[in-house]
Amino acid sequence: MRLSKLYCNKPDVFEDLFFEDGLNLVLANIKDFLNKERDSHNLGKTTFAKLLDFCFLKKLNKNNIFLIEHKDVFEELIFALELKVGDGEYVTIIRGVENQSKISIKRSDTKHQYFINLEEREFDHYKISIDNAKSIIRGFLNVQSLNDFSYRKTLGYLIRLQNNFENPFKMDTNILDKEWKPHLLSLLGFNHNILLNIYDENENIENINSKIRGLKTLINEDDIDVVQGKILYLEKDISKKEEELDNLKFYNLEKEVNTDLIENIEKNILEFSRKRYVITNKIYDLKKSISSSKTKFSLKNAESLFMESGICFSSQIRKSYEELLAFNKSITMERNKQLKIELKNSEEELGVVENKLKELDDEKTRYINILNSKDIINKYKKLQGFLSDKKMELISLNELKENIIKLGILEREKDGLISVRNSLIEDIKRDTNNEEYTKIRTIFSEIVSEVLDKNAIISMKPADTGNPSFSAKFITKDGKNTSEDDGNTYGKILCIAFVLSILRHYKDYKFLHFTYLDGLFETLEPRKKEKILDLIIRYCNEYNIQIIISSISSDIPNKKLNGDEIEDLSSIFHIVKTLDESGDSGRLFNLPEW
Repeated sequence: MRLSKLYCNKPDVFEDLFFEDGLNLVLANIKDFLNKERDSHNLGKTTFAKLLDFCFLKKLNKNNIFLIEHKDVFEELIFALELKVGDGEYVTIIRGVENQSKISIKRSDTKHQYFINLEEREFDHYKISIDNAKSIIRGFLNVQSLNDFSYRKTLGYLIRLQNNFENPFKMDTNILDKEWKPHLLSLLGFNHNILLNIYDENENIENINSKIRGLKTLINEDDIDVVQGKILYLEKDISKKEEELDNLKFYNLEKEVNTDLIENIEKNILEFSRKRYVITNKIYDLKKSISSSKTKFSLKNAESLFMESGICFSSQIRKSYEELLAFNKSITMERNKQLKIELKNSEEELGVVENKLKELDDEKTRYINILNSKDIINKYKKLQGFLSDKKMELISLNELKENIIKLGILEREKDGLISVRNSLIEDIKRDTNNEEYTKIRTIFSEIVSEVLDKNAIISMKPADTGNPSFSAKFITKDGKNTSEDDGNTYGKILCIAFVLSILRHYKDYKFLHFTYLDGLFETLEPRKKEKILDLIIRYCNEYNIQIIISSISSDIPNKKLNGDEIEDLSSIFHIVKTLDESGDSGRLFNLPEW
């Protein structure tokens, strides 16, 4: 697929633009070199790429496309993009600004048609939804490498704005890995379904981890044998005490109540009373500290003292004191803020301690009532209540046992999922020998070597979780990494090399055989520009790739790599559009600045 024509329902605002199969140029003639920035927005060099993206059915919001941000300027415009999808086969996509969610499509066997004003019955598809239109366009393109993906994912690599030359692989910093890495793997010849399965396994593992974390909050003893031992002891103890209680034998039960009262309840009351004392003192000190934090120094009194001493209280001295007071106030406010937070926490902690002491006191009263009761029936009932506490403890232990068993089952299930995931990771690692990946890597290295006379590679490495990381790196002759790819110039060339290696590799496939490289020559050194120009000319001629670049006239090299002077740009490029500073007519849109 290549671009053929881009036009609009208002040719006086946006003139018809035509593309050729080879090297195309959107040229910006900038004479005011002190004001180059106006080119990037007002003339339309970069806007051109965004318009193409719009016509290729990009989903929009006001932050990602100028047409929506300035809808009042463009709302009456309807655009049509004619695509060459085969020999003598063309598809036109029509999309308006005002009703941008409804798309019309028309097929034809001749190029450079005008279909915007057709009747509904003359279209192959009329005002359908964006998602339906994408599916239909995907069918027309019949791109073999797309697999289960939208053509727009591949398009993201091929339409490069000036700010998209930082990373060869990830085009949007806000996009989730799952939304772009499987497609990139597929593009590089890997079985992307393996990665999708890894993501599914990771999701299952995380779900189990969430359950495990929840169970662990309920488990204070992870040794099931110990818990079972406690259960056996408690079951036997409860059974024995029930038998004694039924026979009105209270001695052992009263003895245990007495022991529990002394060893547990009284001990806990003493401990929590000590805590209450410490916290209460702390609260008193905090309140005192907050209330006494006001500055007692008076600037007026200081000035009077100076005057009484016969010393001049100059404006500089006043300013110094004022700054000191302001600084002291700032420090005091920050300190008081922290003290108030600490006071609030301490008061909440005191409330918890007070509630616990009340519970312990109630329990102490209940136990004493049991021991002091002389009425057999009443004592029997109270001891039954004591025994009920033991039964509740037994229930809690059994629940703990069940949770430990569940935890073990989940841990084994997690281990099984990790084993499956690790097997899938090994599958991806083995897939690095696939033929497509090998060819693309070879082409990439050739391009970088041709332009920079340096060694560079593409690599893919799965993390421990299986999520792959992609990198394009310069290496030394002995295979060690260098940091040269961190620079803007070299990083840009790595991006260009990746785009061209993909296009060259898929030259004989049904594929998107074009790229738009915005500001291709910007920031490059003269020698690098010449080499890049020579490279893209050769790639257009040898591999039948359509390359569309945008450039300021002064950035285009004035000679080829072989030293031949370039006297006429049209001898090398098909000039799609010339932009200049002459006024409205020199911009992409024949409109006042917006």
